[in-house]
Amino acid sequence: MHVHIPLAALTAPLRDLLAYRDRPQLFALLIYQAITTTGFTLLIPLVSVHFVGDVGMAAATVGMALALRQISQQGLTFIGGMLADRYGLKPVLCSGLIIRAVGFFMLGFATTLPVFFTALLFTGLGGALFDAPFQAATVAMTRPDERRQFYLIANYLTGLASTIGPLLAIALLAIGFHAVGIAAGGCFLANVFVALRYFPDTRQQAAAAAGDDDGTPHLRSLLRDRAYLHFVAILCGYWFVVMQVNISFPLLAEALTGTKASAGLFYTYSSVLTLLLQYFLVRRLQRHFASHQLLIAGTLVMTLGTFLLGTSPNFAVFLLWISVYTLGYLTARPMLDILVAHLAHPRALGLYVGFSAVSIGLGGGLGNFIGGWLYDLGKAHDLPLLPWCVFAAVGVATAWQLARYFKKHPQAVTQ
Repeated sequence: MHVHIPLAALTAPLRDLLAYRDRPQLFALLIYQAITTTGFTLLIPLVSVHFVGDVGMAAATVGMALALRQISQQGLTFIGGMLADRYGLKPVLCSGLIIRAVGFFMLGFATTLPVFFTALLFTGLGGALFDAPFQAATVAMTRPDERRQFYLIANYLTGLASTIGPLLAIALLAIGFHAVGIAAGGCFLANVFVALRYFPDTRQQAAAAAGDDDGTPHLRSLLRDRAYLHFVAILCGYWFVVMQVNISFPLLAEALTGTKASAGLFYTYSSVLTLLLQYFLVRRLQRHFASHQLLIAGTLVMTLGTFLLGTSPNFAVFLLWISVYTLGYLTARPMLDILVAHLAHPRALGLYVGFSAVSIGLGGGLGNFIGGWLYDLGKAHDLPLLPWCVFAAVGVATAWQLARYFKKHPQAVTQ
């Protein structure tokens, strides 16, 4: 009995995933996301420790470069959405994948600041082109009543891919950092094939929409949607905290262990927890709580784990607090997708979903830059808790603002 139940539970996500084989486009969306996540987690968790520890750049400089990538991607994602709405999904998305691949190849060989910054700019611009078309396609091809289940499976696959990516990176480091960059870029080139072969051709719908201005929202209409803009603004604080996983977390892990491989190890550990718990925990929580309630609660738990990380005396305790952070993140993250899809205008999915990424660009970009700067500042002035106190303050303020938002805008609430 004790063996049978866990085995049945562990096979449930695979069983639900295979059920999408009868809907090839949705199945392809899930596989595409798994490949994308593998490529991203191969490289990005190692950027800070490689370019700080091996190349000799300052943490604040690396944080600024990561912020450039974040802002260039998420700050411009709405443009990718607008282009996809107008010209079709495939050409915009595939162009972005190729540009991202070039950026990752460059990162693998970068040794100077100009090449490093240019490579991260390429990765960001590529993401700006492919992210919104993919998210819009997901919203368009799923019914509202099935999105909870679809996003749950998608996030489960993201956790699985996030486990595989860092492990592959650790193995490839035996060859050299350039091998990591080549493998990461190769994942995005592989997704060009997936998109061309399986994604829907929306050129006819896009052409029809381009000639139909009656009732189709444009950027000016979105900018008058105050409720949506307010929600996107609040999410900046959420992403400020989340993005510490790319800068402050790996720097602290390396400081505690003395090895850059610890960055990949903690990322893998967090991903395994997500893989094991998210699908079952979130599905159970969704039976009793609404999406907005889980977003608020997850943000608070994630913030608590982030603060406690600053008190870690060794790597074992560090992993304990990573567990707390991960529980919060895996609870909140699927709710974010559900709520953005709920609030997006159905006739301008690319624009609305793309614009939501502005919160990742601004909040995540500031998180990368300020996180690296605060880490250096705390280290220089012997104030090790300084960055973690700031991260905690931002997270608590974000949860409070979310609670006020959903009280003021009940139309934003969805199950």
